[in-house]
Amino acid sequence: MIKNPHIYVPIDFSYLKDKVSPFDEILYSTICHMKRHYSIGNKHYWEKWDGHVLITKSFIYLTRTDGTFWVYNVDAFSKIHPQSAKLSTSTWKIKLIPIRHENYESEEVFNSRSNHFGPFLAHLSKKVLDYNWKIDHLISNKDLLSERIAEIGFDNFAKDLKIYFHRTSLKTAPLWRKQKQKVLQNTWDAIPKNLRQSKYEFFKSLKENVSGYSLKKGKGLIFPNSIYKLYTKEEKKARILHIKGVRLSKKGKYKKALHLFEQSLKLNPYESEVKNSRNEALKALGRNVEID
Repeated sequence: MIKNPHIYVPIDFSYLKDKVSPFDEILYSTICHMKRHYSIGNKHYWEKWDGHVLITKSFIYLTRTDGTFWVYNVDAFSKIHPQSAKLSTSTWKIKLIPIRHENYESEEVFNSRSNHFGPFLAHLSKKVLDYNWKIDHLISNKDLLSERIAEIGFDNFAKDLKIYFHRTSLKTAPLWRKQKQKVLQNTWDAIPKNLRQSKYEFFKSLKENVSGYSLKKGKGLIFPNSIYKLYTKEEKKARILHIKGVRLSKKGKYKKALHLFEQSLKLNPYESEVKNSRNEALKALGRNVEID
């Protein structure tokens, strides 16, 4: 018996399941007939194929016949009809029409659910838009943010923040990157200073994913190599000092390396990697390791 009423083929029917984030939730699994219309210059092209579709709380994943896959935000639908949905950009359109897989779904079940595909997506899309709007509103006001963190605790707020970053991870435009940096900065400022050291690794992990996912033909989801641009001036200096110190340590120049590690920690006192490097240099010099 299927617990989730929207699982019409097994979620591991294709390789898509492995692409879903562990903190996302699969809500819908089906086979769809897909029609893609796109243009290059003045020429128009059409593609048709059947593939596995997974819909989560954040994204919709589509398999391709060449073994690759595409992924889109669940709020990216331009048109939703009872039995179909359409994803659109300025250059292409994809129409999704659920179809029945005779090994997993009876004709009776398919007929009863075929008119509910569109309403399901419309409801899910609205929930995501409402959720993102609430987070946007909250993080734009530091006082409200401080009150919210104090009310529910940082760990609970962190869950909401992770979901927000995950859901907006495909929006890689500079405007969205700046928005996410603002989210991080405002949240960081809202945390009492005595708690920052224990929370630094969480912020670092989010910062490293600010630019989110990008799509490249034939490769699916990858992380772009643009993390360094998102560091503050102090963090960049601290990072450079740490790298120089590591190089000196490898050459056996531990005293000079230790000096660089100490300078790095003055600029960014929460970086655990620098602390580890400093402690290794202290051990090499026969000094006592500092406990933070």
